[in-house]
Amino acid sequence: YWIVKIMSDQEVGERPAKMAKRQTASPTAAGGNSSSAHTQLLSLLTELNGGKPLALSITAAIKALEVSCDATESANHYSEMRQSSLNKLFADHVGKSPEIVIGNAIRHAEEEVLRELHNFNKVQTGTYSCNEKWLNHPENAGIKGPKPDCKVWLEMFLGEEQANAILEPTVPMNSGKTKESTEEVTLRGLKIEASRLSIVTLLANVLSYIRNKACNVVNDLLRFSVLYGLDGAMKDIIQGKYGDVGDAVVNTLLPLDDKPLPLDDEHSFFRDKIFFMPPYALGAILGHSNVVTTALSGLGGDVDSPYGLQFKRDGEIKSFDDHTLVSHVMHWVFSKNMPDMLKCLVNECGFQFRWIDHENHIPMMLTRIFEADEYADNPKWTGDLDAEDLIWEGSRGRRQMRAEASYKMQMQMLDLLIALGFPFTLFFPTEPTVERDERMRKEKKLNTREERRAYGKSLSKEERKANCDAYNACEAYNSIQKTEPEMLTLGDYYRSLKSRWQDGQQSVEVQISRLDEFEALDSRWRKEQRQANGEDGNASESDYESESGSGSSYGSPPGY
Repeated sequence: YWIVKIMSDQEVGERPAKMAKRQTASPTAAGGNSSSAHTQLLSLLTELNGGKPLALSITAAIKALEVSCDATESANHYSEMRQSSLNKLFADHVGKSPEIVIGNAIRHAEEEVLRELHNFNKVQTGTYSCNEKWLNHPENAGIKGPKPDCKVWLEMFLGEEQANAILEPTVPMNSGKTKESTEEVTLRGLKIEASRLSIVTLLANVLSYIRNKACNVVNDLLRFSVLYGLDGAMKDIIQGKYGDVGDAVVNTLLPLDDKPLPLDDEHSFFRDKIFFMPPYALGAILGHSNVVTTALSGLGGDVDSPYGLQFKRDGEIKSFDDHTLVSHVMHWVFSKNMPDMLKCLVNECGFQFRWIDHENHIPMMLTRIFEADEYADNPKWTGDLDAEDLIWEGSRGRRQMRAEASYKMQMQMLDLLIALGFPFTLFFPTEPTVERDERMRKEKKLNTREERRAYGKSLSKEERKANCDAYNACEAYNSIQKTEPEMLTLGDYYRSLKSRWQDGQQSVEVQISRLDEFEALDSRWRKEQRQANGEDGNASESDYESESGSGSSYGSPPGY
C-alpha cells in the first residue's frame, strides 16, 4: 500500500489550490527568484567573504537574475558565464552541485520510507522488528550509526516556514493514524518542491540555515555539514568562515551518534559505545560521495586516520591508531549494500581491497556473498520480489523465493567487486584442491576410507579451509535451483566461479594484492611484523600500534 502510495506519479503531484496557498505563504518557495532572496544571498556571501566586497562577476550574475528572470524562466536563458558563476558559488559554499546535494537528501528519505514500511509489515505479521539496526555498525549493534533527519533537509531547502506548513498536517507513518505520513510528504517535498527551486533561492536558503546554526560549537557544525552532505559548507567551516575553528581540522573525530550514552546505573542489553570517525569516513557510511572526495582530495584528509570509541557518558574518547579505519569503512559500505559509494572509494579515491582486514572483514564478506538466506531484516539485500506472488506459496516456497531474490542481489555485488578489480585471491588466498580431487577420483585413488583419510590428513589447514569455502558457496548456489539438472557439481561450480572473475576482469586492471605503498593498511603485513617482532600473530589489531604511527609516512593513496 505504502509503496504504491509513495511511488505513484499521481500521488506525487499537488493540487493547484494547495500549491497556490503554499506559494503565498513563502515568497521564495517553488523556485521563485524574489528580490529578497537575491538581497539575502548577497549579504550571506559577503559575510562568508569576511565582509569584503564580492567579485564583480558574482554580483553581476546575481543582480542579472533579479532583474531579468521570473519563476518560470529556465536556466538556459541565462548567459553561460553567469550560470557558471552561480554553479561555482554553490559548489564552493554548499555542495558539489544542486543535483548531488538534493539527490543525497532524496536517497536518505527513500531509505527512511523503506525502513518504516518494513517495520509496518513486521507489525502486521506479528513479528518483532528493530528498524534502527540497519543504521548501526554491521558487527556490533551496540554502536549506533548516523541517522540524518530528513525533515531538516526540507527545512534547509525550502525554508523553515514553508517546510513547517507542508509537514504540519502529517503524522509519522507508523503512528496508527490515517493522516498523510510525515515520511511520505517529506520525500515528495524533496522530489518535487526542492528539485524545482532556482539555484539562487536554494543557495540563499541553505546558507541562511547554516548561518543560524553557526552559534553552535564548530565540531557540531562540522558534523552537521558532513551528516547532510554539504561538502562546500564543510570547507568553509574548516577554513574558519563560520567562526574560530580552534583545533578542528579535516581529520577531526566526529561522533556517529550524537545521543549521549546511558548512565552507568541504567540497564543496557548491549554494551553501548559511541564510534568517532573523521569526516571522510562519516561521509562514506552515509553515502555522500561528494563529502568523501572533498575531504580527501580537496582538504588533504588522511585515509589512515585513527578512530575513537567512548565507553561511558562523559568519559574520555579512547583513540585507536591501529590502521583499521579504512577496513571498517569499506566493510560498512559493503555490508549496507552501497554500490555507488564502493565505486567512489575505489575509482575516485584510490582505495585498495587489500586494505580490508583479512582475518575479520574478508571472511564476513565471503559469507555474505556466497550464502543463501532470506535477508528478511535488511531490505537492501532482499532484491526485486513481488509480494503478491508470495501469497500463493507455502512457508517453504516463500523462503525459497526470498532466498533466490536475495542471491541475485549478492551476485550483483559480486560482479561489482570483480569489475572494480577485487582479486580472486582475497576470497581464496589458497587454491582449493577441487580439481585435484576430481583427478584423483577419476584415477580411483580415493576409493577406500583409508585413502580418503590419508589424503585429508595430507592437506594443509589453509587448503582445508579453502575447500570448505568453495563447498559452502556451491551448496548455496544449488540450494536456490528449482530442478536438479540446474545444479552443479563442486568442480563445475568452482570452474564457473573462476571464469566469472576472468570474464569480468578482461578489461579491468586487477588491484595488485601487495604494494609497497600503505603497507600498514594491509593486515597481512601487520601480522608479519608482529610475528617478526616475536609477538602473537593472532593478537587483536586494536592492541597493536605500528612504529609508523598514523601511517602518514606512506604518502597519499593512488590519484592524490
